[in-house]
Amino acid sequence: MTVKLVAGDSGPNLTLSLTDKASGQPIDLTGFVSASFKFRAKGGITILATIALTLVGDPTAGQLLLVPTTQMLTQPAGFYEGEVDITLGSQLVTGFDVIPFYLRARF
Repeated sequence: MTVKLVAGDSGPNLTLSLTDKASGQPIDLTGFVSASFKFRAKGGITILATIALTLVGDPTAGQLLLVPTTQMLTQPAGFYEGEVDITLGSQLVTGFDVIPFYLRARF
């Protein structure tokens, strides 16, 4: 599913629900230290924004909050993608699937 945003907006905030692909169960974020979201043009190599993510509620629910930034929402209209990196204790865990975005221009 592609996340659809409008350039120049200041939201919405997005809740990312991390799940185990095999079981469909939430990823347990107990031991959460930090998380970041990297945003780039689809297929690009330049990171356009790196955004700190915050844990939402109970760590066993596997949810992180993404608050879109100006760097993310002032890009030209087009397709983008994001990646989640999480530090759990001393381990760095990167989400395997990228999150697709479409940013459209304002009227």
